[in-house]
Amino acid sequence: MKRYHILIIVLLTLVAISMSSCGSSASDESDGDGAKECLCAEGEMCDEAGNCVKHCFDDDECNAGFYCDKENGYCTAIFVDGDVDEESWHEFDIPEDDFGFESEQEYDVVWETDVEHSSNNPWIKVDPSRVNFGAVPQGGSAEREVIISNLGYAKLEVTDIFLWDSSEEISFTSDELPITINKNQTSTVLISYFAADNNPDRNLLVFSSNDPSTPNVSVEIKTDVKAFAKVAFVPNPIDFGVVRLGLNEVLCTISNSGGTRLNVTSLALDPAAPEGFGLSNMPQLYISADNPFYLDVEESAQFVVYHESTEELEAYTELIINSNDEENGLITVPVSIKVAEPEIEVTPEELDFAGVDITETLERDCTVKNIGAYPLTISKFEFGAVTDDYEFTVAPPATPIVLNQNEEVTVSVLYSPDENSPDFGSLVIDSDDADEEHVIVQFINDGSPPDIQATPQTLEFGPQQADSSVIKTIQVKNAGGRLLIIDDYVLESEGDIFYKANVPGDLLGGGQSTVVKIGYHPDDYYADEGRLTIFSNDADTPELIVPLAGAGLSLNIAPVAVAGDDGQAAPLQMVQLDGSASYDDDGTVVAYFWSMIHQPSGSHSIPIRPTDPQPQIFFDLVGKYIIELTVTDNEGNVSLPDRVEYDVRPDEKVHIQLLWDKDTVDLDLHMVRPGGVLWNGYAHGTSYPVTYSDCFFSTCKKEFEAGGNPVDWAELGHPSLDIDDKNGYGPENININDPYKSGLGDYDVYVHYWDSKYVSDPTTTATLRIYVLGEKELEITKTFTAEHQMWRVAGVRWLENDTGYILDYDDDLVMDSHGQ
Repeated sequence: MKRYHILIIVLLTLVAISMSSCGSSASDESDGDGAKECLCAEGEMCDEAGNCVKHCFDDDECNAGFYCDKENGYCTAIFVDGDVDEESWHEFDIPEDDFGFESEQEYDVVWETDVEHSSNNPWIKVDPSRVNFGAVPQGGSAEREVIISNLGYAKLEVTDIFLWDSSEEISFTSDELPITINKNQTSTVLISYFAADNNPDRNLLVFSSNDPSTPNVSVEIKTDVKAFAKVAFVPNPIDFGVVRLGLNEVLCTISNSGGTRLNVTSLALDPAAPEGFGLSNMPQLYISADNPFYLDVEESAQFVVYHESTEELEAYTELIINSNDEENGLITVPVSIKVAEPEIEVTPEELDFAGVDITETLERDCTVKNIGAYPLTISKFEFGAVTDDYEFTVAPPATPIVLNQNEEVTVSVLYSPDENSPDFGSLVIDSDDADEEHVIVQFINDGSPPDIQATPQTLEFGPQQADSSVIKTIQVKNAGGRLLIIDDYVLESEGDIFYKANVPGDLLGGGQSTVVKIGYHPDDYYADEGRLTIFSNDADTPELIVPLAGAGLSLNIAPVAVAGDDGQAAPLQMVQLDGSASYDDDGTVVAYFWSMIHQPSGSHSIPIRPTDPQPQIFFDLVGKYIIELTVTDNEGNVSLPDRVEYDVRPDEKVHIQLLWDKDTVDLDLHMVRPGGVLWNGYAHGTSYPVTYSDCFFSTCKKEFEAGGNPVDWAELGHPSLDIDDKNGYGPENININDPYKSGLGDYDVYVHYWDSKYVSDPTTTATLRIYVLGEKELEITKTFTAEHQMWRVAGVRWLENDTGYILDYDDDLVMDSHGQ
């Protein structure tokens, strides 16, 4: 039989099927109400039509295709005459068209016939007759088994198994059809369910067989879906990788991929995180179990994990996330960083070509190696000569060259002298090694012998603080012309009071020098002695001795720097720092020094009079500022640094900030009100009314009217321009605290190139940032190439809920000659 394409008459009219199951006659009728009586088997009862029906209290007591009519207490058919009975469909509320039928045709399935069940016939039974998957999480799956068994002696053949309603979420697996089942044997059908969405599903799994009594039986399938909140986080793990000293940031995203709202009750670094790690741009200022932040379905939020590195190190911590995610309520995200610097090593730093005869050619190599952990970029090899009566040939590799840790490159130099005279040359190697941006490799052909010298001749260390050490240097120089070869540096001292802090060079050309770093770490208050012996090929001084002297531990206690409390400020605000609480337990603080450790990109703020105990600082840009204080006592001891941090945020609802990268050009910031006109209010030699629709230097400076905010746009707000910076860099800021909310239009932001001051290169790059309710919503740059160029940058649209968002125009530059 082809599924859904064979018309079968349903015989569920439930008439009296035989005298053995229900006996009735005309004489059995009742006396007045027309109800019929019948003789039924045990466990059955007589319905109003006089048919024997199964007595029940619950659906599970009824056969497949029936449900329990609890009001009357007996099993009744789900389907009547092969059609869907809307009232008796019970939990399977599925419209007829959803079965895949064509509405103009009628298809029936025979569930039962008037043939009684007999053990001599095939007799199909499915167990269970109802499968309830219960609540399966969205995206999850579950499986249930249905057992087909044969209660009769004749072979049962299952010819078809199908789902009443086609489904992508419910499927089944069975043996190959037809399935032959002997008496008391079984076959298993596996029903699978995948919860693809949040909607519950209902269906019937229908079994067609050669059972003459019930040619079709079904298993009711019921599913439900439980919507979970599900936290997703990227990147995981957070690996900064190998980075350089300074501020390094990783942008992180937390999102809800579940089916209900996600409540995040904790989003913080491990309290034991090493110094330098931190979080910024958080989606909510304070997050706790009492004050969670929420993410709706498919919503996400971003924030920054940062590390501010002041020394080379490897560091590790964890980001801890607590939420109502039932599967992953606690997530720990590993956070790791390796801070390193590139370090160039050139060996040797002098090539000695002594002894080469005229007409001969000698080749010598120098090796450039990165001994640091961070990639080293070599930007230039530059050859230079001091004398012109020789012939050096250098063919360095093409630049730039990037060397990873322990990678190296070789440069070969050829020398062919044309007469017997000293020759000198050099190769300058430029790289991004912050300590050695330029390394000079000298070429020398000089007959004078090597001559070793050391400065100072005696290395002395003053009193030291407990648990501290100090490093000083000895310069070792070859005052001769020929190559000085240093065989060894031997340090002699009692214990490890003195120690070598570096591995100095061992080949020095004529006039070249190297540095030996000696550390001193006393452990008592007595004086210490030692010596450094340098063994070399200097025939006159093969063993050069440098005495070492240390004064032991100091009785003086180091001073303590107190930089004050962290604070908040507004952009363009002058703040006074206060280090007057610094102290020295056994003396007095005699010197102060304030330095800027971190500031926003483009900021030029520095402490004013940084050696004062209470200097002032002008915060020019929005962002985080970290200022460090060290103090010195009357005996010359310097304190450990102490830091103070300021969070500079605008007070206004909209804060627009313009910067540029040259102090020889003048850029101007414009904001045009909704429906306004660019340059409205600009005219030379006239007074400027305060109602013009363009806020810029001619109309909008605070000093134009007492009390500030001179521009009056009525219901469209009161903007103000903080600074008209004519000398370069910026910032120029436009603020508005009462933007209009009724949707009449957008506030448009422009940047105009006013004047290049006739410099040879007028090119400049502008950076524009827009802050909404204190948070940066846009940062964008544009390079101007000539005067009078105009850039339409962005729009600000304000909403009824007193929030705004940015329209990122970033139009091409156009010429605009206003003011010329």
